[in-house]
Amino acid sequence: MRILVTGATGYVGGRLISRLLDAGHEVRCLTRQTERVDGYRWRDRVTVFQGSMLDPESLARAHEGCDIVYNLARPLSTDQGVEQDRVAATNMRDAADRAGVGRVVYLSGLGSASEGVSRYLAVRQEIGRILRSGETPVTEIQTSAVIGSGSITFEMVRYLSEVLPVMVTPSWTQTSTQPIAVRNVLEVLTDIIEIPDEGDRIVQLGGPDVLTYEQMMRIYAQEAGLINRRILRTPSISLGLSAWWVALVTPLPISITRTLIESLGDQAIVAEETIKDLLPDFEPYTYSEAVKRALYRTSHLEVETRWSDSVLYPASPLPSDPQWTGGKVYTDERQVVTTASAADLFRAFTSIGGDVGYYSAGWAWHIRGWLDLLVGGFGLRRSRRHPAELRTGEALDFWRVAALEEDRHLLLHGEMKVPGEAWLEWNITDDEEQRTLTQIARFFPRGVAGRVYWILMKPFHGLIFGPMVRRIAKEAGRRG
Repeated sequence: MRILVTGATGYVGGRLISRLLDAGHEVRCLTRQTERVDGYRWRDRVTVFQGSMLDPESLARAHEGCDIVYNLARPLSTDQGVEQDRVAATNMRDAADRAGVGRVVYLSGLGSASEGVSRYLAVRQEIGRILRSGETPVTEIQTSAVIGSGSITFEMVRYLSEVLPVMVTPSWTQTSTQPIAVRNVLEVLTDIIEIPDEGDRIVQLGGPDVLTYEQMMRIYAQEAGLINRRILRTPSISLGLSAWWVALVTPLPISITRTLIESLGDQAIVAEETIKDLLPDFEPYTYSEAVKRALYRTSHLEVETRWSDSVLYPASPLPSDPQWTGGKVYTDERQVVTTASAADLFRAFTSIGGDVGYYSAGWAWHIRGWLDLLVGGFGLRRSRRHPAELRTGEALDFWRVAALEEDRHLLLHGEMKVPGEAWLEWNITDDEEQRTLTQIARFFPRGVAGRVYWILMKPFHGLIFGPMVRRIAKEAGRRG
């Protein structure tokens, strides 16, 4: 079958495409930035369409001739984002109808649609209703908390359990859910399209265990070999305080934890066991088994995708984009000439962040990370998916990889909380017997605050950026 996947660079989409290809399907994907798929192993086996679900024309081109369309795009949480989600769902419904698509498969959230549910769950289920209002049959798969290496729920449970031997927990930790392994979700998504179409259907998907989040943290601690966690319950912690605390302890920023904590109040229990009627051989992993698999994948550096691979914000402009032309830009440029090979230089600067750090003034980077956390940013807690591999579009501490060219170039876009746009770039110039490594830090200030920020930070640049480029060259020479 010919299949279109939207949300292809997200946590589930990035994994599903490999399985669809292995099953013999012809796969295409839709993305705003085509370079974001370049680092995936399946890139050369898929057809990539550049466009957006908010653009009916690009959506129509991608839908043309498709048998199945997967909607795996992640809803936004802002007021503007909710309206964009509605428009995107309407556009997909219309594009599928016009193209004569056989079926749309939509990944949604599990929970009662009654009043009082979180806005996030309400929006996800509203998108399902919009899709079903068209002529194309829709299969909506509603999942409980997804557990896998790099998943948002797994990372939250992991960090809370590992960092805090004693926890004072709010009311949401007593919410019941049926956590399900990401492998089981992928299995259902892959197999469900082989079932003969019978019109619209909603499939509820959960694991065999009904657990509270407190129980999930205790089981995680046991599987990870941690000492027994002491958990003290209190109903008096506000949503805002709880979200701030989770953001401080985990890699998740406050902008995400606020939405996440609100949604954790939704009880996610399977009400109708329809999956067994559709897929009789389906046997989901227990929560303990899912945790074991996720821990193994994490420790063996086999994390295919992470929650942070999903871009939750509009595509960021590049420094070369026209809108920056003529605007104020501050630049710190450093160069070093070395006999190290281009390949070794590339490996050295693409290993930045995570456990390696930033080659200079580690204390300054850690302070900057903590300050970013305190004002609701990512800090340095997102770390890296893999210690030696990078791909365009993935997160790296409080950066995101904006551009990557093997043995030549790396461009990072800052996602820290600053009054402007920050970029960090490395370029290699090969002159036969020697290489020139150029490192450029750029800052596009926003208003007076942005200009003051650069002036205050400038005295530290000599301590940070000068040693950084020299030590990258030194590390490259050592590798050679």
